[in-house]
Amino acid sequence: TTEQMNQLIRDLAAQHHWALVERGGVFATLAPGIPPFPDLSAVPTGGSISFGPYFSLDGFHPSSATHRVIPDAMIQEINQFYNTQIPALP
Repeated sequence: TTEQMNQLIRDLAAQHHWALVERGGVFATLAPGIPPFPDLSAVPTGGSISFGPYFSLDGFHPSSATHRVIPDAMIQEINQFYNTQIPALP
């Protein structure tokens, strides 16, 4: 299952002392800006849909805004875990 695979990754990261960023945690911080999955029935009649600011128009792929949030979360975790000072994205 997905959870078993995620646990394997967590275990390997801990075993090898690697920093780990769980995307679920990143998306949880974005949750207030993520609307519920919209009603797609309006699309064939020319209606518009919004997946919010964090997903592209297909409702699956991250938007350009999210493509900034994810690496910033990775940088923050790396800095904390390895005591480094990599700057966030400008």
